[in-house]
Amino acid sequence: MNTAARLALLLGVLASTACAAESEDVDTDEGAVTSASGPMTPGIERQRAGTGNVVETMQKGVHLGNAHTLALISKVAYANAPTPETLAAAGVPATTSVVSFNNRCTGGDAIFVESSTYAVLAFRGTQMDSNLDIEIDKDEAFHDFPLQRDGKSGRVHNGFRRQFESLWNAAPDCGVAEGISAKLAAYSSNKPLYFTGHSLGGALATLALAQTFVEGDLPPVAAVYTYGAPKVGDRLFAELVGDRSVASKTPVYRFVHANDIVPATPRPLAWTESWQHVKPTGAVEHAFQVWFDARSTRIGTMAMYLGFSIPDHLLDGYIKDLAANARLRSELR
Repeated sequence: MNTAARLALLLGVLASTACAAESEDVDTDEGAVTSASGPMTPGIERQRAGTGNVVETMQKGVHLGNAHTLALISKVAYANAPTPETLAAAGVPATTSVVSFNNRCTGGDAIFVESSTYAVLAFRGTQMDSNLDIEIDKDEAFHDFPLQRDGKSGRVHNGFRRQFESLWNAAPDCGVAEGISAKLAAYSSNKPLYFTGHSLGGALATLALAQTFVEGDLPPVAAVYTYGAPKVGDRLFAELVGDRSVASKTPVYRFVHANDIVPATPRPLAWTESWQHVKPTGAVEHAFQVWFDARSTRIGTMAMYLGFSIPDHLLDGYIKDLAANARLRSELR
């Protein structure tokens, strides 16, 4: 199947399950802190956290300068064997090392990036020319995840889980000599550690956070920034991860650019409650969502009625408009 055919197939699947997204707008008039030592201001999210409800805390804590840099790193995660020079060319200077994880059996890719002040685990999103990625996205069966409430396990998207586990654990026969779990277990620095990813990569970053809660002895995560990420699990999984992120004071910022279609998926054909985004128990599903750029005009007639946009999912659009909003808040030089 050629690239055009794969794109048509994916868009058809997405279109059949799309719905409109709702969220809070980013307050671009809020006071901000400008980084004086590079493109990131590690730890600023915790310092700026609000004292009110969950939604208020998330909106006040988010740092759009950090969001822009992590989106750039998420874009570099799509590159083949990136290096610090690759990151510098993409607009992220002063990184000191990049370790790549690639599972050729599942198509999963991730990079672990370090600088003198922070570290980032970034997962790659779907590549439209990869049969493996297309199969991963289509494998929407529920699978138990080892987080429980009252003896019942939360459930997650089986395809996302399979690709995540293929990177998290060593798989020498598939090219993963050391899994991400071992890499994080050996990480002894006090530098803040971020998880990030675009599209499928955002789903994997969410599962990575959930797995740190399961294992318990890995380094704490400073914050999770995802871009255009789909829903990962059922309501119980969403609440279990959301509650633990609040208890551990680990911000989860789920960015949605205008009418991006992918955060509305997967969705069953029957209008029943099933897939949800990570959020605390009792909170609205979009509690952790940051919605920026007003509803897009870049949509066709059919998409206008359905309330979504394919172009709004492109990472370059996220990066461009994040930069504009970050500059309005003096969070990007």
